[in-house]
Amino acid sequence: MDNKKVEQLAGDVDAIKKFMVIDLISRGFSQDEVGKLMGADQSTVSKMFPGGILKKARSLKKA
Repeated sequence: MDNKKVEQLAGDVDAIKKFMVIDLISRGFSQDEVGKLMGADQSTVSKMFPGGILKKARSLKKA
């Protein structure tokens, strides 16, 4: 596998991870809980998104 394909795959994995974080936050999980599920710290989850994005996701809370 060449470097270009590896970089594209890494980008795809990162995007999927971000979608999963937003989904969990919108379901009511805290950043700390999401971090623990990912094996990371809450600050890592927070740094994945520009300011306000996770707050907006939280407001989409699913039933």
